[in-house]
Amino acid sequence: MVRNYNLSQSILDSSWSKFFYMLSCKAESAGKILIKVDPGNTSKECSICGNVQDMPLSERMYNCSECGIAVDRDVNAATNILKRGIRRQGLPSTLLEMAPLQNLLQVSASAVVEGRSPLR
Repeated sequence: MVRNYNLSQSILDSSWSKFFYMLSCKAESAGKILIKVDPGNTSKECSICGNVQDMPLSERMYNCSECGIAVDRDVNAATNILKRGIRRQGLPSTLLEMAPLQNLLQVSASAVVEGRSPLR
């Protein structure tokens, strides 16, 4: 149905709204809240100093040219999304505990694809 040009946008929009509805219900039943944030430039923005720099998608490490931090691109984006969510609630971003994010297990993508994930 998504191949139909006239209906594709409506179909995709309804799927996303149903997903967010189901996710908010699940969060509520767990005593949590769902906060939507704009994910734009989260992997290009430094989670420490806020510097934004262009990066090709093939580059997996974020190396900030301003403050010198070197962190996995996905961890950097996750930190930025978390900070935006905290700010959106009106809370200070000093509540963010960085220690768990800094100690993440580094897993090679080829190990996961080949089914040899160390997380099993």
